[in-house]
Amino acid sequence: MIWKDPLKEAYRTRALALKHQHMLKDSTACRSALPDYLLIFRKKGINKVPVGHPEALTRYAGELDPAKRERVGYLPISEQVLRAGREWKG
Repeated sequence: MIWKDPLKEAYRTRALALKHQHMLKDSTACRSALPDYLLIFRKKGINKVPVGHPEALTRYAGELDPAKRERVGYLPISEQVLRAGREWKG
């Protein structure tokens, strides 16, 4: 699937299903933005019990913990600059 920006689509179409507040209210009605090769099937009707996420999107799902980051050799740019400054003995 090709990544599309949900924020741009939400602004353009005013789609409620793309809003973060809608995920907090009932995440079963949320959807992804402009999918290219994705089929989503839902039952008709309204949920009797909404599925909420009170702490939704409080962290980035792809984030690596610091120990694993060191193992794989990945450092964000800001940490690379700081480390280079500490190691430089000009």
